[in-house]
Amino acid sequence: MKIDKIVVQACCGRKHFVFKLDRPVDKLLLAFLAQNQFNEATHFTKAGMLYLDNSNLTITAPLGADRLNVNCKKKDCDQILNDFEALLNNYN
Repeated sequence: MKIDKIVVQACCGRKHFVFKLDRPVDKLLLAFLAQNQFNEATHFTKAGMLYLDNSNLTITAPLGADRLNVNCKKKDCDQILNDFEALLNNYN
């Protein structure tokens, strides 16, 4: 999967991250992430939204979109985001 990581400056000195994918976000990707230590918020899934989180990240996207919005819950996110990108690269 081809992934472009986009960094957006947010308020208060924080950063927001967008992972642009070369395929649409679907329930298979949701299931893959849920199997890899992310918690699914099923009430969002029923409404057509992907919402997953763990102790480091929150991931949101409309199902069918080609972008994942990622918020890091820690101060130093570089390694966490690199690990997440590597996880996405393992998705077939």
